[in-house]
Amino acid sequence: MRFLFVHGWGFDASFWKPLLSMPDLDDSRATVLEAGYFGAPPHLALPEEPFVAITHSAGTPWFLERMPPWCRKLLVINGFARFSCADDFRSGIPLRILTRMRQRLGNEPETTLGDFRARVGCRESWEGAPDIARLEAGLQRLCEVDARQPARENAERIAWIAGARDPLISSDMSDESFSPVSSGLIYEGGHLLPLEEPNRLAAWIRDMAL
Repeated sequence: MRFLFVHGWGFDASFWKPLLSMPDLDDSRATVLEAGYFGAPPHLALPEEPFVAITHSAGTPWFLERMPPWCRKLLVINGFARFSCADDFRSGIPLRILTRMRQRLGNEPETTLGDFRARVGCRESWEGAPDIARLEAGLQRLCEVDARQPARENAERIAWIAGARDPLISSDMSDESFSPVSSGLIYEGGHLLPLEEPNRLAAWIRDMAL
């Protein structure tokens, strides 16, 4: 089976390296998308053959809006279908916080990125120059995106896993994002489970992909 990996905001395709190095996964059958946040050429084409998608964080609503019928399963890690708060989505992040972050990104991009990555538990810096336009567009999408409908429509093909200590995505946000029909699991971890627990995540992907 071919695997597709979609990273989230503020990271790049290298995010998946620890997970793809695990023996439970065959990286020769992996397609890793690249959003181009740090100067690398964007690569966002989906496979045209059956595949299993693995998404992290903001990569999840991006993929849900494009999920083709030949995607066998969507395995969501620290992800969500909607990010911003709404009357029917109280667990989301208030728009004022995202607006402030967008403004700060334009004035202090490296400080904003560094603070974000530190908040979610990433101790490593990025490689390459931040593409402010792409990063800003990514934050704008988080203000607007609502992929709960495709998440409901594809509920039987979705499984998700969240971190009990995730400082960004609460368990309530995960619960409200996905249908009870979808398989959900909460690990004792943070927002970067593919980096924190690559061995356990690889085993979970292997089991869920069957």
